[in-house]
This record gives sequence, C-alpha cells and structure tokens, in this order.
Amino acid sequence: MKAAVIHHTLNTLGGETTVATDAIESLHELGYDVDLVTVQPPDLERVAKAYGKDLPVKHTISFLSFKANYFGICQKLITVLPSSRIQGADTVLNTYGDLLPHRVEGSRHISYVHFSGSLPNWGLA
Repeated sequence: MKAAVIHHTLNTLGGETTVATDAIESLHELGYDVDLVTVQPPDLERVAKAYGKDLPVKHTISFLSFKANYFGICQKLITVLPSSRIQGADTVLNTYGDLLPHRVEGSRHISYVHFSGSLPNWGLA
C-alpha cells in the first residue's frame, strides 16, 4: 500500500508539523510506504532532532529545489503544484488543511482541517 502526505513545509517546527510527522509515522505503522509532498525540501535531520524520531519517508516530492522559509501563505497556495506529481497512492492525506490538493484518481483523500478562530453560530446549538 502507498500513501502520500501533503504538507507545505516541515521546516517550520510547530503544531502543523507535529500533525504531519505523526501522520507519516502512523501511516507507516499501518503498513504504508509513505511519500511526502512539500513545496520546499524538508530538513529531515532537523525534524528528527526536534521530534525525536526519524520519519519513514520513501520519496519526497518538492516544488522547489531549495529551502525557502518565507511566504508561508504563498507556499500553502502552491502546494497544489507538486501534489499533481503524486502517482500510485492508495491514500492521500493533506495535513496543512487550508486548500485541497490536486485530485489523484483512484485515491482516497483525507484532509486535516484546523480552524483557529471561534466557530460561527449558525443557529444549530
């Protein structure tokens, strides 16, 4: 089985990266070969040092060939571009949760959606 985890960057350590690294580790434990799709190449040694685990990533697909820790919102927008190169994934997991990635035919798609504000009152309570 093959899974692809899409996350704009793992080079900014924090809550979003924790979600992505835990997802990669969990998918691997479930028997998936995991590809990582990012905008910029991840510094996996730094991630391993910060989180105390080596990420079991089979392949990395990045849009840029260099690290660019700026323009975060723009990176989230262009994450769609490298996601179009996913091939053969049974499951695609979007862990940056702001935009939907390019559709991969024949794959299940899961999006982790985080919401930092208070929920609107739609009269449902």
